[in-house]
Amino acid sequence: MTEVKFRLAATDSLYKHALGLNQQQQPSDWLFTWEQIALHLRKITELIVFGSMVAHQDAYSEVYPDYADHWRIGKILKKLEAIHPDFFPVATKLTTVSPGQHHAPMSDKAKLTRDDLEWLYDKCADLIHAFQPFKHDGAATIDLKYTPHEWTGLIWNLLEEHFIVLLGAKKALLVQMAAPPHGRVKVMTGESADGSSIAPVAQIANQAQFSDRLLL
Repeated sequence: MTEVKFRLAATDSLYKHALGLNQQQQPSDWLFTWEQIALHLRKITELIVFGSMVAHQDAYSEVYPDYADHWRIGKILKKLEAIHPDFFPVATKLTTVSPGQHHAPMSDKAKLTRDDLEWLYDKCADLIHAFQPFKHDGAATIDLKYTPHEWTGLIWNLLEEHFIVLLGAKKALLVQMAAPPHGRVKVMTGESADGSSIAPVAQIANQAQFSDRLLL
């Protein structure tokens, strides 16, 4: 998650640079800047998916012993969904109910979705890889649906504070990307107060209680 933060900042910085370039007057610099933007966005999507793999590593590796060789994001997402349909991060806003104890109501901000993640991963390939001249009519185009800054906003809204319900739905991880007082990534463990299931995901805010624990 720390690397995600760095890449989000780098994407925004590069986008500001791209806005100051003229495509006709500086074609190389302009194109190379967009390629760097695409590379950061694509790696961010990979980090999110690989983070989900890590959170479910025991279950994933049991089903797929060759999991260390998995790298195609679309296929990994489908495999994760088959193992645990509620694997995807859920955006939240942490609220403290007592010293060291917290609840996590779900956030209503616009955020990156599972389908957005896979679409962005695939679309960035059009910019990262050399243009295949026999596949399309006309020149290569840049079409990311949103601006890079809008993408980083959607990604940040998903990850700024999010929880991951673990397989079995009795425990969860809550992640703060910029936890006070130093702005570091912080992970807390959570479980239902009575040991019952905290699924479905939409009910976790009322059933789960998170305790402070610095992991990263």
